[in-house]
Amino acid sequence: MKFDSLIVISCLTVLTAQSGITLYLPSLPSIAEYFHADASFSAMTLSAFLVGMGLPMLLWGKVAARLGSRTTMMWALGLFSVSSLGVALSVDTMTFMLFRSLQGAAAGGISVMARVLLRDSLSAQHLAKALSWLSICFVISLGMAQFLGALIQVALGWRSVFFTSAVLGILLILPVRRYAPYTTINTSSSLSSLHIYGTLIRDTQFLKPVLAGGLGYGVIILFSAGAPTIFQIHFNWTEVEYGLIGWPISIAYMLGALSVKWLISKRSQDQSLVLGLRFLALGALLMVAGERLFPTTASALWLPYCLLLTGQGIVYPLCQSLANQNSTFSGPYAMALTGFMHQAMAAGCGLVASILPPGQPAHLTLACMGLATLALSIYLSTGHRQPA
Repeated sequence: MKFDSLIVISCLTVLTAQSGITLYLPSLPSIAEYFHADASFSAMTLSAFLVGMGLPMLLWGKVAARLGSRTTMMWALGLFSVSSLGVALSVDTMTFMLFRSLQGAAAGGISVMARVLLRDSLSAQHLAKALSWLSICFVISLGMAQFLGALIQVALGWRSVFFTSAVLGILLILPVRRYAPYTTINTSSSLSSLHIYGTLIRDTQFLKPVLAGGLGYGVIILFSAGAPTIFQIHFNWTEVEYGLIGWPISIAYMLGALSVKWLISKRSQDQSLVLGLRFLALGALLMVAGERLFPTTASALWLPYCLLLTGQGIVYPLCQSLANQNSTFSGPYAMALTGFMHQAMAAGCGLVASILPPGQPAHLTLACMGLATLALSIYLSTGHRQPA
């Protein structure tokens, strides 16, 4: 399979999976109003998705080792479409949360399999560059899909947002079946998946970049969960106005992701990752300062967030590349464990967002700064970091 075709397949599937997080964000106040839910409901809908996304990720790795990544991807896309349809047709909060969790589980499988397809087909030299393209798709979902979601919400209502996700999943099954590479299924290994995962999680060369990237991802989740209420209530923005900041957000993250290729041509992947983490921490620090100095100015919040996103755009592909280059096991296990840990941290951040005072940016910015600082501290902590 050609490199370009592989990238396109992986990018489209990741974009679809991430739409479950970002496409509906502008609709959160309307969804909460429809179900007569309290302010914490919005954050809980994101947490339900993230918990569902994270919990079965290790199982997806085992399934892929048995069935192959292409077949597993097709099953995950089918489940994503069915669960998205279930969310759209929900009549109460319990049903909504149930299908949101299933939608997250399917998105987790899609996300893992997209990366497994790349790892199985590319050398370590090209993996970081390929993963940076997946990060670009993440930012398209982060910003442009958010804007698209705002337009769908205004024109057709919140249910149509989830109908859109269902259609996207169905449409991708055929091209995945036709163009995704067939991978040899390994049935000869005598090691159990628990033993493999246990070995990986004790390996600091694997663990430290995974934790650093996951905490950066958690900052984005924390901000995404709290931002709709802050901007639409605290700053009195409309849904479309909130959707519009998706464009500078997209550009900021894209700049970081696109710079990865240039950075690793000038310095090691390890040094490039540290640089990204420093941008992440600096952006979070400026968010805190902006909120304190200019509490009524929305740009004092989202402009530093753009700098933070540039840093995370550098960090995320490199953390996955470094962790999986140092993995002692081939196949989908390292990617699955990476995804599981990232989603577990993201789910925790979603829960934190649900208990923060709604519409209060001070608490949100402090939490973001704490996570960003922790990410940098963990990666720079004592212990040898293998250069790459």
